Amino acid sequence: EKVMGIQRPKRIWIICAINTFTAVISLVALSFLLVSPKAPAELRPDVATIAVAVPLAIFLIISSFLLLFRVRYSRWLTFTAAILFYGALVLQQATLLSQIGDTLSEQQRLKVLSSTTRSIIAFVLTAWVLFSAKTSKYLGAGCVGTKRGLQTEDSSSGGSTA
Repeated sequence: EKVMGIQRPKRIWIICAINTFTAVISLVALSFLLVSPKAPAELRPDVATIAVAVPLAIFLIISSFLLLFRVRYSRWLTFTAAILFYGALVLQQATLLSQIGDTLSEQQRLKVLSSTTRSIIAFVLTAWVLFSAKTSKYLGAGCVGTKRGLQTEDSSSGGSTA
């Protein structure tokens, strides 16, 4: 899709896919911990964890799609969702390491650290995409819901707005 002669950067597609995939995997893992009899009791999430994790994952998915469709303020919504979602994951993993890190095997500890690293990388990538020059140029061409966003490519040469 071209907006006022500017094509949607591929990085927006990629970060939307990464954020959506990560959030969906988190929801699936949470569901598994809730319903599986194989999940250890100490890993079962409580009501507070569910009340935070589910809305944050859904917020990240929705805000990423709003960015994909250039909805007004979607950059800031996605940035906020990424801070909250990935920040909560990093905080959860750091808490896990501090509370039961001594009882974990070296392999388990490395898994938690690699998960923490992936969360940090996903956040940094999201921030880079959101504030890169290409994305700024694309979003600056006018977002859905603004007067500039209602112009088509043909209308920018003097036609009427659609």
